[in-house]
Amino acid sequence: MHERPNTAGVHVRLQQPLLSEIEDFRRSEIDLPTRPEAIRRLLQQAVLARQDAAAATARSPHATPKTRNMPQPRSWEDRLTGREA
Repeated sequence: MHERPNTAGVHVRLQQPLLSEIEDFRRSEIDLPTRPEAIRRLLQQAVLARQDAAAATARSPHATPKTRNMPQPRSWEDRLTGREA
């Protein structure tokens, strides 16, 4: 008998522009993952990118992030639909 991995279910409601981006990503993958698997992959990429950025900052404590003086990013909906802030 197989032991189930330690997981938790998460229900998330997504606006259509973000869902479309996820579907585009999903279709770009060679193995055409399910929507939940595509979301897991995107989340894993985001977590790894954040860890890489934190590690780079830790290696260079005197460096200042380039984004410090940049304007705040637009909302996901604005970014995905191309609307200006």
